[in-house]
Amino acid sequence: MVTAAGAVYDNTMIRAPFDGVVTRVYVRPGAMPKVADTTLLDIVALDALFVEVAVPLQYLKRVKAGMPARLTVDDDNSSIHAETTGQVRLVYSEVDPTTRMFRVKIDIERKDSKIQPGMFAKVNLGLN
Repeated sequence: MVTAAGAVYDNTMIRAPFDGVVTRVYVRPGAMPKVADTTLLDIVALDALFVEVAVPLQYLKRVKAGMPARLTVDDDNSSIHAETTGQVRLVYSEVDPTTRMFRVKIDIERKDSKIQPGMFAKVNLGLN
């Protein structure tokens, strides 16, 4: 009986395929998730951060994958100020018809541990 219970427990362990930090828990230990509940946890990998920005449509032909970016993370508290660089990974092909902007995903070099997921950043792509 104990062996069977151990096998069931082993089969219910959930392991992330990467190192990270749990940022949100949707289902608590011991709870029985419904079949429709597919998200149990949000896990963020801290070694591979990115930022997504909206860029005006007029710059669409100038933004390319691989181009450099400079980022500044700021807050009202000066102790959170951090600067780093990044590189454009992806230029989304969809344009928002309301804002006339397109999205760009930029991989961030994590030089400073002050930069955390969910922070706001000012991004300079050198387009001016």
